[in-house]
Amino acid sequence: MNFHGEKTAVLLAAFALSGLAVCGARYARMCTGVEVNLSDPSEFRYRIDLNTASEDELILLPGIGPARANLIIEHRAVRPFQRPEDLREVRYAGGKPAFNQKAVLALRDRVTAKAPELTRHIEGRP
Repeated sequence: MNFHGEKTAVLLAAFALSGLAVCGARYARMCTGVEVNLSDPSEFRYRIDLNTASEDELILLPGIGPARANLIIEHRAVRPFQRPEDLREVRYAGGKPAFNQKAVLALRDRVTAKAPELTRHIEGRP
């Protein structure tokens, strides 16, 4: 293979790999809820459901540590979240809100809150 052929092969391989990267990122976002910014692959958004996320998943969100994660889990056991803004109802033992308006706004694009009844109906579970 001459230089021109090698250059063409390298360009075709690079084009194919970039296509795979784009398709892989879209597939990952569709299946897992992880959104990858293709212009900066180191930045990603992890979108979770407040009603089903584990403590480990919740603490991946900015501003949520183990204490707030456990408060979310305790709150949803009594009253499931209908929308992200329901985080304002989560309170510490003394009654102080765990999330102020600024914190809720910062998390709004990173979380979802599907009603458990709707999820069960869609998935065919009783």
